[in-house]
Amino acid sequence: MRSPPASHLHHHPRAMDLFPDGAYVRLRSGWHETYLHADEDGVGVSLRTRARGPAANGVWRVHRVQRRGIDYVLLHGAAYGRYLALSPRGKWGPSECVSFRVVQRGLDNPEQDAIMWSPKDGGRGYVLMSHLINGLLRANGRLWNADAVSVDYYFGTLTNMRQWRVEFFQRQWRVEVVQPTPQGPPPL
Repeated sequence: MRSPPASHLHHHPRAMDLFPDGAYVRLRSGWHETYLHADEDGVGVSLRTRARGPAANGVWRVHRVQRRGIDYVLLHGAAYGRYLALSPRGKWGPSECVSFRVVQRGLDNPEQDAIMWSPKDGGRGYVLMSHLINGLLRANGRLWNADAVSVDYYFGTLTNMRQWRVEFFQRQWRVEVVQPTPQGPPPL
């Protein structure tokens, strides 16, 4: 895919408009055509088809916040009441990648950087979910851990692994707050 100019990643009002406060949305990967999914352990995040797993696991409630005059989106899982977040555990993935694991995380502090996302125009109806650290939400490819989701630093190249379609979901959910299973990773 041809690299867009650096100005391509500027804030685009239309991208933010796809995330009205209180709306329920699903994010569909432009690479796999699968959905961002809150895993049953209450911590993990993966890619799944709509048919796999409970419907609420693929739905996120939008919370809009503003910090220092910049609008951000927080994605609150409809299934387990945790937010889409950057893992505090540091670098993850193959050595040639500069990526970080994406997890579900509680809201410990409204100023918490780990849960702050800024939608950008990704072209052709897609959005790019930019994290506060200057990374983009990525649906990992077929070479390793293909159903995993990460945040990759942005070095000026785009692939459709970083593009997402926003789909609105009308149903309201009663959130089931779960604790991660004992055999799973510790709570974040």
